[in-house]
Amino acid sequence: MQIVFVPFYIRLMGVESYGIVGFFAALTGMLAVLDLGLSQAMNREMARLSIEDDEAAQMADTARTLEIIYWCMALAVFSVMILCSGYIAYHWLNPKHLSRESLLQALWIMAFVIGLRWPVAIYSGGLNGLQKQVELNIIQIVFSTFQGAGALAVLWAFGSTIQVFFLWQGLVAFLQVIAMRMTLWRGLGRISKGRFSKRILERVWHFAVGMTGISLAATILTQMDKVILSRMLSLADFGYYTFAATVAAALYRIIGPIFSAYYPKLTELVSRNDHEELVKTYHQGCQMMSVAILPATLVLAFFSNEIMKLWTHNPEVVVHSSLLVSLLVIGNAMNGLMNIPYALQLAHGWTKLAFYQNLVALVILAPAIYFSTLRWGATGAAVVWIILNFGYLLFSIQIMHQRLLPQEKLRWYLDDTGLPLLAVLLTIFFARMIMQPETSGVLYAATILMALVATQAAAIISVPQFRHTLFFRESWKLRK
Repeated sequence: MQIVFVPFYIRLMGVESYGIVGFFAALTGMLAVLDLGLSQAMNREMARLSIEDDEAAQMADTARTLEIIYWCMALAVFSVMILCSGYIAYHWLNPKHLSRESLLQALWIMAFVIGLRWPVAIYSGGLNGLQKQVELNIIQIVFSTFQGAGALAVLWAFGSTIQVFFLWQGLVAFLQVIAMRMTLWRGLGRISKGRFSKRILERVWHFAVGMTGISLAATILTQMDKVILSRMLSLADFGYYTFAATVAAALYRIIGPIFSAYYPKLTELVSRNDHEELVKTYHQGCQMMSVAILPATLVLAFFSNEIMKLWTHNPEVVVHSSLLVSLLVIGNAMNGLMNIPYALQLAHGWTKLAFYQNLVALVILAPAIYFSTLRWGATGAAVVWIILNFGYLLFSIQIMHQRLLPQEKLRWYLDDTGLPLLAVLLTIFFARMIMQPETSGVLYAATILMALVATQAAAIISVPQFRHTLFFRESWKLRK
């Protein structure tokens, strides 16, 4: 829903107002570091405690303790945002058509929305740890629809201003956090309402501190480009970059659920010391990730210009964003391939590798983004994102496997990632070759759809675990 309605938001509000939406997304991501690793700690604790029969009260105490801390953080984030809104409106952003007063009002409402959305992370962590992804997904589907379609409706009915947009986001955020809280506590049962416990904090602090370091570095890494570009570019140019980043970030709608499903399962297997099943589940998750994201990534990267034309019908948006979409989605895909190995690290409670690799990247990334933006504009920043994630694939994967699964590194490079990548690349090159420049819009759409289906099929067939599953199913049907 966030993707489908973006062209309509730009058409109704203008690209400058959508630039503010992009700044809101970047700011939300930057402030996520104040999570202090508690949402991941909640996830891990719920997964670990849920396999024990007599830990219901402990789970309730954990949920209550972390919930109270999170709501206090939400109040602090709201207060800081209100205090900083004047400086941001009058000294940071660079509007050409929006008035500073309108910008300030939007930032006040934005602070309210961020404060309300803040506790969503702790409830998501709890539900994922309980492996209640279905209930969580239902809530996310419903409220994503309200956020997307509802925003379009209120902009149409009550005025196409950025203030109206954020007021609607605030209302939806309020309803969503209530729904998620009720679902979590219903999942914990009625054995105990839970109480605040310092002992809980003492138990999770080590993991939470490690996660805080990772979150701090990762948040800066993923949001640094937007923060720097919001200062260096005009608000209109930043709006185009935000549009491209939003399209490319759609990939995380595939990556996130796979990570959320496998992380608590890997934690459970590590707790049980079931090495054989752990290895099997790990490779299954890595192959699932490759099959899920590589076809979509390369179709979007190779056909970004055509997809943007078909979708937006806005030549100016296409010119300014299609190359950025291709570059950013490739970087996001590389980052996505690291998610299951990262989940394995967290399942073992090992946070140092991710923290140190991000710390090293920070030293390099900030000046790289600044100077590449000066030289090549937003395109330079997108290329830096690709280089960063390629470095992760080269070095971090080797270090991680050397410690946790030393016999599985080559299998990750070949079976889990290399084979599906090769299959998808060959298929996409063939699809790109048969597309003619004079092809009509309908045939463009049909060719792109066929390319997506073909690359998806090629990825599935190329992956050993999927191929074996299909083979055994067909053999079973024949025997039957």
